[in-house]
Amino acid sequence: MFIHPALLWGFALISIPLVIHLINLLRHRRVQWAAMEFLLAAYRKHRTRVRMKELLLLLMRMAAVAIVVLLVAQPILKSKLGALLGGVKVHHIVILDDSYSMSERVQESGTFDNAKRVLTQLADETIRQTFAQQFTLLRTSKSAAGHLKPDFHNIRMDVDFPTQLHGVLDNTQPSESAIPVLDALNAIEELAPAAQDEKRIVYVLSDFRRKDWEENTELVEVLKKLDSAGVTLRLVDCAQAETPNLTISDLRAVEGTRAVNVPLMMKVRVTNYSNSLVKNVVVHPQVESSFGSSTSSDGTGKGAEGTSSGTQMLPALNITEIPPHESVEETFPVRFPTAGSHRVTASLDADAILTDNVARCAEEIPPFESVLVIDESADATTSRPLITALAPGGNVNTGLVTRIEAPRFLSTNSLDEFKTIYLLNVSTLDASAITALETFLKNGGGVACFLGDRTDPVLAQKWYRNGEGFFPVLLNGPTDLPIDLLQKVPDMRVSEHPIFRVFSGSAVALLSTVNVSRYYSLDDASLSDLVPLETAEAEAKARSRAEGNPARNRATVTDAGTSNANADSKAADGTEKEKATDTATKPTGGDTLILAQLRNNDPLVLERQYGRGRVVVFLTSADASWNNWSQGNPSYVVAMLQLQAYLSYAQEESSQWYTDAPLVLTLDGSRYLPEVRFFDADANLLETLQAVLDSRGMLNAVTRPMTKSGFYTAEYTTSEQQPQRRVFAVQVDPKEGDTARIDQETLANLLKDVQYELSSFSVFHYGDESLEGTQLTDFLLYFLVVWLFLEMLLATSASYHLKREQ
Repeated sequence: MFIHPALLWGFALISIPLVIHLINLLRHRRVQWAAMEFLLAAYRKHRTRVRMKELLLLLMRMAAVAIVVLLVAQPILKSKLGALLGGVKVHHIVILDDSYSMSERVQESGTFDNAKRVLTQLADETIRQTFAQQFTLLRTSKSAAGHLKPDFHNIRMDVDFPTQLHGVLDNTQPSESAIPVLDALNAIEELAPAAQDEKRIVYVLSDFRRKDWEENTELVEVLKKLDSAGVTLRLVDCAQAETPNLTISDLRAVEGTRAVNVPLMMKVRVTNYSNSLVKNVVVHPQVESSFGSSTSSDGTGKGAEGTSSGTQMLPALNITEIPPHESVEETFPVRFPTAGSHRVTASLDADAILTDNVARCAEEIPPFESVLVIDESADATTSRPLITALAPGGNVNTGLVTRIEAPRFLSTNSLDEFKTIYLLNVSTLDASAITALETFLKNGGGVACFLGDRTDPVLAQKWYRNGEGFFPVLLNGPTDLPIDLLQKVPDMRVSEHPIFRVFSGSAVALLSTVNVSRYYSLDDASLSDLVPLETAEAEAKARSRAEGNPARNRATVTDAGTSNANADSKAADGTEKEKATDTATKPTGGDTLILAQLRNNDPLVLERQYGRGRVVVFLTSADASWNNWSQGNPSYVVAMLQLQAYLSYAQEESSQWYTDAPLVLTLDGSRYLPEVRFFDADANLLETLQAVLDSRGMLNAVTRPMTKSGFYTAEYTTSEQQPQRRVFAVQVDPKEGDTARIDQETLANLLKDVQYELSSFSVFHYGDESLEGTQLTDFLLYFLVVWLFLEMLLATSASYHLKREQ
């Protein structure tokens, strides 16, 4: 073959020497001359030899013209002989982006279909060549470190290769993965290391989304490294025009009591990944319930596994409009009629990308929530107002069941059945009770402390323990708050915290009649650890966003996908999520928030994060001994229910997980057996694991990365042989639904130091074939020089020369 086959017309020039010879023959005239007869006789003796020389000379001159034409056309020898002469073996390495954004469809054309057509064309064009070729195909979803699974790995491209490729592509669809192209590029040196006799060509078949390429310095460095290693980079854009896309970027329960027939508010967030306003977006929520799951009537989670289920369609939600590149949140109530596992889903109508139109949330609903109240008073008078607010009884169902115990209960009983513990005017706690409380908090429990006349500031120092204990501050002593006869400033001023958020706006008037007569002031050593009320409001809002709690019924989140989605996408396993949450909610300037303060600006309500749990301290009493809040003021009941919801929410483990990450189940090693079985969304056994016991005595079972979204189930057994299970809601990464594409100019600036070729799928072809086979240009040039030298020698031999006389 030839690099410039169009120049082969030059072979017509071969006839030039022959034409010149014939023209010269026409110029001769026959003249009879007697003196020439003698010469002719001598010539006839040597005529054959002379004509042979002349004919050979003519052929050599015609061949010289042919060689010049070949030099211009630049021939390539594509054969086994060419390989022996120094031909290069070509290794085609294809990185196929099969993340779910590649499932985008515009009318009848799909981005992933375009990529498959490019692959087919590449196979059809290269298979016609005769030189040695190898092929490797790696999908991005199969490129995770430690889990490399190429579809083809360094196989020979022979006549059967197109059939093999078609067999794979016919069964290949976009995955639900969000693994970027970078991971696959990093795997090239492992899959196809450089070889001396091999030319590597890397093809990247992707949709070139801005989120994956823009300001991605690591990706640029990898491409630079490949370029400097002599790799030919060919980028193929398989997407068409940028299309709008809606994504359900979050679905979860907000703070509230999880109990049968008690409304639980759910929040759904829809993100608009487009440059235009989208109106009248309809969200379809539904609940699928498994009746009689592993939760028993006593709320301890000990019971038989459920065997039946039902689906409850909820009213559709209508979002009036979503601005471009922003998100809108809606909340809706869900009432679970039975105890057990419940699977909440929310879906959108079809758009360009279907995969991200569904979000899932798993909720385990017990018959009720158990609340432990520690009260030292003989007749429980201290706790009566609080218990009445949390569980009034009668026709009012809050889903809460309270249990009043003395402080020694903390030392002698398990606290696992409780989500919240209230310490009411407690005088002393022994060391084992303090340890039990701190363990309870570290595991995600919530503790509320109300002080009173029995509280001893000196003994409370053991609770504080130089800042390492569960109690957030050092107490100074009881302090009286003089009555403000003019009532210019209310006794209690609250922040926009989840506990007090309902009192914003006109509802703040409910707190104006609260009078606090006595409270505990703080030791000066604790003041530096406090976050002022105004700053605490901002911290509470940030925490609310990080945990997915809306600040109001409908909220707009600017810079789509950068709030909850960013933190959650990195929190696919339990450990990383905990770190992400701790980072997002850690206060600045201290670790104790002031949630409410008195009119003299002294703190009244404090909060501190302790492990995975929360501690809220009221520096006044829960009953009417030091304030009038519980005496018929409706704000007291509301605030206590909000406090309960806030504290119990801290213990809720994440019910959301993401594809490309493993499921992580952590169990108490003293209460559970190590064997755990995981089932996929279709109830097929995924894998059976032996959980590993860590230094804390906790069992950890970690699966392989999940490849599909859906509801997964883990089944395990208690030490008493009671079956248990937990449902995991696995989502796709919502950020992958961002369809914004990087333009060629931005890409060129990004890769300005990298040699690459960029083409669209519609104009793709194999390209510069000079990379394959053996080029004969140099060989022909040297041969032409030798040929012309031989032609000169033959011309000299065939001509007549007179010898000079001496």
